Amino acid sequence: GVRIPEDLSMVGFDDITLARAMCPALTTMAQPISEMARLATELLIQRMRGELPTAERQRIVLTARLVVRESTCRCQAAG
Repeated sequence: GVRIPEDLSMVGFDDITLARAMCPALTTMAQPISEMARLATELLIQRMRGELPTAERQRIVLTARLVVRESTCRCQAAG
């Protein structure tokens, strides 16, 4: 069988509660959910007030955070 992380590193996404409970605990990318919700709400309110044109596109980049746990390790040199 494949051993995690000795043979294969594994990374999840969203940092759900289950990631911490797994064995080994899952390394994951955590999204800034609160900030996403706040920005979405602000944009919706602006649109409802007519402050944003309906056809206007916006690009908003938020930073995800790497949460290192037990499912990853440094790469080993081949050989």
